[in-house]
Amino acid sequence: MTFFFITKDALFKKKVLLVSIIICFFVTIFAIGAVTLFIVLTLSKEIHHSSHHWNYHEQDLWPGVCHLGTLQSPIALSDDDAIASEKINKIRFENIGFFEQFDVRNDGHSVTIRLDNCNRTKPVISGGGLAGNYTFDNMHFHWPSEHIINGQHYALEAHLVFYSNNYESLSKALEEPNGIAVVAILFAVCNETLNDNFRAIDDSVREVSRKPLESSTNNAGMIFEDFLPKNNSFYKYSGSLTTPNCTENVGWFVFKDVSKISINDLIELTDIYTEEGELLEYNNRLLQNVNNRTIIIL
Repeated sequence: MTFFFITKDALFKKKVLLVSIIICFFVTIFAIGAVTLFIVLTLSKEIHHSSHHWNYHEQDLWPGVCHLGTLQSPIALSDDDAIASEKINKIRFENIGFFEQFDVRNDGHSVTIRLDNCNRTKPVISGGGLAGNYTFDNMHFHWPSEHIINGQHYALEAHLVFYSNNYESLSKALEEPNGIAVVAILFAVCNETLNDNFRAIDDSVREVSRKPLESSTNNAGMIFEDFLPKNNSFYKYSGSLTTPNCTENVGWFVFKDVSKISINDLIELTDIYTEEGELLEYNNRLLQNVNNRTIIIL
């Protein structure tokens, strides 16, 4: 009898030990699976948020400062909320005449114009409270407009991106306070072509429309000044890039007056396809909170 109870007790202990081992095994497997899933999801999220994989349909998934920042762009602009200033001089444009050659790129998010291969000096801006001269890097378009003026959206918005001459490139300036200045021009639709620049751009857009990340060199030339409204009056405010990573070091100058683009030119310009093979129907960021920023009229 004594031997029987000892054996039964030993068997019970072995069963408990076996069950414990099995439980530990499955807990370990579960933990490893959970960690692996977390890593995969994290990497997937990082890839999704990379500069090539963000999109306008999921703006709530744009990373970092795009949601946490307090100086985000675009914003609603109006005469009622702006302060007129006579202490800040007007913006001055230089080298805005005829350019015999330019490159048109479909970057999957917009149409981008560059003057990198030209033999003449690029456009430069100064004044407007800027610290020194800023050199042109690129012009790109958003449809419909990102900013609104006195409650109204427009069909198109052009961004002329400049970087401070204190830095050797746009990428360097993006890392520095006050490194970037963007001049924005809003366009209303009209029935006739008023700007030969868009005719030339349209020719190149047709070549890259379904070829995201490719460029076309245009030798027809364009007169840079023809993009600008005649009235040199602006809304000025401190903001950000309107695409990821939404860097908050941009001095914005939005023309008060609106330019015009024909409906045919607008259709040609916006016939762009993304890397996923989808028509880029719109590429404007949603309006952001002003957050008590001062808006100045120059």
